[in-house]
Amino acid sequence: SPKTYDGLTVEEWRERLINLGPGVPGSVQAVVGLTELVGDRTAPPLVRQQAAMMLGRIGRPSLTAIPTLEKLLSEPGTESESPALWGAKALALLGPLAKETTPRICVLLLARETARGTRLACVEALAQIGGHHPKAIPTLIGLLEDSIDHESPEHQLELRRAAADALRLIGGHASTAVPTLMNFLDHKDELLRAKAVGALGAMGPAALPSASVVAERLVFDDVDHVRKRAAFALGQFGPEVNELLIVLSEDEEPEVRRLSLLAISEQPTLDPKIQTAIVNALQDADDSVRLEAIKASVSHRILRSDCLQVGIGLLFSKNRTVSVEAAKQLEKLKPTQAEIEALFDREKLESNARARELMRNILRYDAEGQR
Repeated sequence: SPKTYDGLTVEEWRERLINLGPGVPGSVQAVVGLTELVGDRTAPPLVRQQAAMMLGRIGRPSLTAIPTLEKLLSEPGTESESPALWGAKALALLGPLAKETTPRICVLLLARETARGTRLACVEALAQIGGHHPKAIPTLIGLLEDSIDHESPEHQLELRRAAADALRLIGGHASTAVPTLMNFLDHKDELLRAKAVGALGAMGPAALPSASVVAERLVFDDVDHVRKRAAFALGQFGPEVNELLIVLSEDEEPEVRRLSLLAISEQPTLDPKIQTAIVNALQDADDSVRLEAIKASVSHRILRSDCLQVGIGLLFSKNRTVSVEAAKQLEKLKPTQAEIEALFDREKLESNARARELMRNILRYDAEGQR
């Protein structure tokens, strides 16, 4: 007779796996059979892999399967089959529920014989488990600080990027990593710099000691997406950086002024002291800075009439991106036809086809002339 797992053969499980998933009726009852499949080394590898991943997706009802999934981390594999990889990915799906497996994941992560893909899956598992086990964050910090000698420089860099990303996902609970992440803000690899900045931002006020060096990335970095990440990070640090943002909003470089306003937009609440910076930016000589000031105002629901006036002026910008984005912001303000007519120059509008089209998109009326 064919071998069965909780009463079903492998072929029957192949069919059943198609219809299982989180919240799907019968999935909880399938945990016993799926666990038996995962634990049987003689079962077809693909079915075992599918069963392991399904246990991860089912979530909390799979708690009893965690010891079986953890055993996969120690199971030998081949070039085409990697039980350790399946185990790490399944445990990642279970997140904090699998926190007790953290020490074994850390061992696998650092072992000489661990394959490249499995190492990265281990980092992802630590990220999803988060700071719920005391070993997770120190291991990720160590991965950033110390190279794995038996890996190529390319893979070491890839692991450092993954570790920085994992710390970003963990957020404020990983604040002990702040000094280490700061050391990578001037790394030659732009992607690692960006990920380090992003991780500090995700930690919020817990990463406040890094504010000045993050601001240096905003001002001096040669790569646009790193500068933008730095702006987002500053916005997540809280009102304690407002004085710094005011200084940046007065910088001689338009892009620095624009990015300071992006940071202000990201703040969860607006300190009255910084509203002056937005008011001044609405009168800036640079179109992109004025546009970012509108975005900051819309984000915090302030200065509506000023934004309408400045936004209508930006519809005539020579920079198409600025004019289109200004129209989007005006749509959010929901101006009435009377407000629009009181602010724009009709003769100027008639002579500018793009502004005319954008205006039609902003104002959409029904037959009675109402919005």
